[in-house]
Amino acid sequence: MNLTRIARGLDQLRYADPGLHVFGATAHGYVLGTPLPPAALRGLEAALGVRLPGDYRSFLTGLAASGAGPGYGLLPPGAPLYGCRGCPPFAGSPADPRRPFRLDRAWTPVRADGSWELFCSPGAHLHDGCLRLADHGCGDFDCLVVTGPRAGEVWRDRTGNGEPLEPLAPSFTTWYAEWIATSLPRAAVATATRTVSWGPVGFRTDPDLVALLPVELADPPPIRRAVPGGPPHDSLPSSQERFDELLRVAYVQMYRRRYTRAERYLTAAARRASPGGRQRVALARARLLHLRGSHDKALAVLRPLVRDTLRHSGGAGRELRRLYAVVLRGRGRVREAEAAVGMYLTFAPGWHSACELAIDFAAVGDLRLARRALDDERAAPPGAPAAGADHRERYLRFAEVCDEEELPFAAVHFRELTPG
Repeated sequence: MNLTRIARGLDQLRYADPGLHVFGATAHGYVLGTPLPPAALRGLEAALGVRLPGDYRSFLTGLAASGAGPGYGLLPPGAPLYGCRGCPPFAGSPADPRRPFRLDRAWTPVRADGSWELFCSPGAHLHDGCLRLADHGCGDFDCLVVTGPRAGEVWRDRTGNGEPLEPLAPSFTTWYAEWIATSLPRAAVATATRTVSWGPVGFRTDPDLVALLPVELADPPPIRRAVPGGPPHDSLPSSQERFDELLRVAYVQMYRRRYTRAERYLTAAARRASPGGRQRVALARARLLHLRGSHDKALAVLRPLVRDTLRHSGGAGRELRRLYAVVLRGRGRVREAEAAVGMYLTFAPGWHSACELAIDFAAVGDLRLARRALDDERAAPPGAPAAGADHRERYLRFAEVCDEEELPFAAVHFRELTPG
């Protein structure tokens, strides 16, 4: 087992997921417990009556005995396994890790007629030869086989919900490493897109996070249906989470200029969208069209949303009005863009809003429209006069913002407007 590589992967995952978006991360926070001293490991094995698989022993003594891991985290070694669906009494004495694990293939406790099958004879246990590794909630958990022909493998048990007990990974190392490998891109996508800022200057996010993203992000999977003609399989308990994930990945594809893939993700998100979610998809599609230079199509998407001022309040309404002004300018409709600036600042007054829109215009070299946003009476910086001909302080402050955004020509221009 390469403990150094696993520790490095955990460091990357911790960095990529400060918001703890990965399932179960709120329970363990990517914090590892203390390693198990060798003497304590020998005592544990003596108490269990088994010798643990070699890679699991190395992890326990070299890295941690509990903490960060799949599901809600790695459980302390020796966690007992109690009654199971396959045992005559569904609750009772714990499984015995010394007795061989009985399965050699996946087993489902529900027969074709819907009745429950009893697998174990009295005195036996479905999880004999196993130790519990991690819980996933709703009765699902992973266990490590320690005795019998399948020793060393990790199996997932979902029998409490009528689903299979089935092999999951050939070893503890593979199980743990695959958790890092699958969680890392999802965490990076979630965090990178949650921290992105948008404008004609492009997407801005943490480049270290972007480096953690997979080189290729696959196309969205087809909608799975539990029964033919029935509702989408993932449209009930996790529909909002799946929708958010699809939308975030669409933005990542835009960031990478992979516009065809971005459109596929937006289409998949639209199928799962609630009425409020459809507006978010429309806003994302307008941004995609704008990036592709299809300004007329972007305007066709934005106009009905902009007119619907009551439904699209808050952050999304603010963003669509900002994008509307930018797309009008891109289409060359300067007078309409000026009117859209006023509409945007009526909806979202304040210095911060004016600066965002002015930066959008300055980034494409339109300093006239940038000045229009800054001159608006609703754009006064804190402590500055709200109106009046002298906007010297506004221009100086905006020049500093241009320095931060690496727009030197705009910074020079606005400083020249404030002689002396």
